[in-house]
Amino acid sequence: MPTASLFSHLTAQLSKVVERLFKLTYYPYLATSLAFGPRQFAYTTGRGARDALAVLALTWLKALAVGRKIAVYCSDVSGAFDRVCLRRLSAKLKKKGIHPKIVAVLVSWLQQRFARVVVGGASSKMMELTNMVYQGTVTGPVLWNLFFEDARHAINENFFEEIVYADDLNAYRIFTADTPNIIIKSCLDTCQQELHKWGAANQVAFDAGKESQHILSLSDPLGDEFKMLGVIFDTSLSMAAAVSELVSAAGWKLRTLLRTRRFYTEADLVILYKAHLLSFLEYRTPAIYHATRAVLTRLDAVQSGFLRDIGIDEVTALVNFHLAPLSTRRDIAMLGLIHRTSMGKGPQQFQVFFRKTSDGRSLVDPRRESTSPLIKRSALGLVAIYNMLPPRLLAVRSVSAFQKSLQEYVIMFAASGYPQWPDVLSPRLALVTHPLATHLHTLVAQ
Repeated sequence: MPTASLFSHLTAQLSKVVERLFKLTYYPYLATSLAFGPRQFAYTTGRGARDALAVLALTWLKALAVGRKIAVYCSDVSGAFDRVCLRRLSAKLKKKGIHPKIVAVLVSWLQQRFARVVVGGASSKMMELTNMVYQGTVTGPVLWNLFFEDARHAINENFFEEIVYADDLNAYRIFTADTPNIIIKSCLDTCQQELHKWGAANQVAFDAGKESQHILSLSDPLGDEFKMLGVIFDTSLSMAAAVSELVSAAGWKLRTLLRTRRFYTEADLVILYKAHLLSFLEYRTPAIYHATRAVLTRLDAVQSGFLRDIGIDEVTALVNFHLAPLSTRRDIAMLGLIHRTSMGKGPQQFQVFFRKTSDGRSLVDPRRESTSPLIKRSALGLVAIYNMLPPRLLAVRSVSAFQKSLQEYVIMFAASGYPQWPDVLSPRLALVTHPLATHLHTLVAQ
């Protein structure tokens, strides 16, 4: 008898094994045919939340750089996995071209069940579970993505683009700078109403109290800050609030770690820092990469302060522990995204931002199309840096190997005593005197 917790539907391991085996009969087809929609980033091979953040940030920055306004609508589904009409899901599976026998098995698996809540050894009364895809199971996320896929049509029919992460659907539409906010607000209201109509038809409820509307603009923004995929955005994309929240949360994590330092060596502390803080600090990189130095300095101080407290300088951390400054790691992370796109891998949305020149030898530099500081200090500005990298490095067919080589170049600059070594991959330095163009060849030759 399966049991349910407050967080997920718990099933036996044997059941999960059977689910994984059965998933092989239909998931590859759904994935290759984009059955979950072109902009669903959750539970999908080769995509993730960071990709979704990068697509949003690059799209919005490119629009703001030319003075556009961006209408943003954030929606929230109430009890997503628990509100899936089995009859409608069955119809959608058949419409996607899934074999009737596979549909029959899935429908049978989703039939009414009984469960109980168990807390501290005490059990509730048995309850009926029906019309849901059972969160916490192997099959549940796939079926939810398929069920939720056509919600995007309500968005698209109103000229909004969607970014979806599981049940987190956010929509945006770009307007000209002279469009009055009252008109944009009307379009946002219509978009919300149409999505709610889809919800009513599919027995999906949206939590109006958690929905929000915003207008992004450098000159005429409207609305409060909002959280999307765990990151706080402000209506001018300064990202100051996001960095402030991150620094605050990282502060107590770091203090907790440092309280144990008398039990560990310096090397152990660095390993613990990498394990418990680094991924937390870097999740927001695609969204905050373009922020000004004044904003990002507070974040960079988290790691530099940690190294200072344990008595390690930044060069030693880089050479001995392969721990580059956070600013350098952000450059390497976004260059990795560009390289993945250049190889034709990853979400297709990035092909719009990082496209090859007609001769295929380099990427089109967005700086030639816009002189905006937003473009220069964003991942779009990194294209110029990517084009300066040695051809043998650009020929590497693995993103991890590519990023490892980038770090080795940074180590060479640091070991040579170059004063700006943390910025050797940064687009914020002048291109004419950029160290990649003026010093890299000499260092490699040595």
